Amino acid sequence: MKAIAADRLDSFAHYRPVDVPAPQPGPGELRVRVAAIGLGYVDALIARGGYQVKPELPHIPGVEIAGTVDAVGEGVTGWAAGDRLLAMTLAGLADFALAPATACHPIPPGIS
Repeated sequence: MKAIAADRLDSFAHYRPVDVPAPQPGPGELRVRVAAIGLGYVDALIARGGYQVKPELPHIPGVEIAGTVDAVGEGVTGWAAGDRLLAMTLAGLADFALAPATACHPIPPGIS
């Protein structure tokens, strides 16, 4: 799958398109086909190495996503492939992202 990642955290210039394996959902997780992503202040701080928490490298940014459920992990109920959702994740700037089912919320009908 395609993602945007950096192998260093000191400049935006290190972020590049990369090919990485699609993540597999574990217990309690959903795999989301990402349709939209929000990048904000915390993402910018992390990219420049200024955030108190340092993620593992390579780093894929993005914590706010919207998309559709692609796969459901063990023990997850109430979600099915194709369901539209908003979610919090740790690596959202990619074709697919994992999110805890508890951090996912359905997108109401009628909202594009």
